[in-house]
Amino acid sequence: MKYLNKSSLMLFCLLLLAATASAQFTATGTVTDETGEPLIGLSIILKGTTRGTVTDIDGTYSISINEPSATLIFSYTGFKTLEKEVSRE
Repeated sequence: MKYLNKSSLMLFCLLLLAATASAQFTATGTVTDETGEPLIGLSIILKGTTRGTVTDIDGTYSISINEPSATLIFSYTGFKTLEKEVSRE
């Protein structure tokens, strides 16, 4: 009987892990100015959290998101702050 309980618990944990993993995605992109030059060091924050990232030398970024959709806040000195909705699809 104990073997069945351990198996059931293990199956439940695997299903929970699969459900959690399916809600995660990675938002990626490149940020440039009007002339197409990359914006290096631009801040990207996941709205409502303290999680964020910055763009690299090519203006690219990548941030992991644990919800089906989220709002990213892009800010850079001398530019207007921009909010962008992102989702898994």
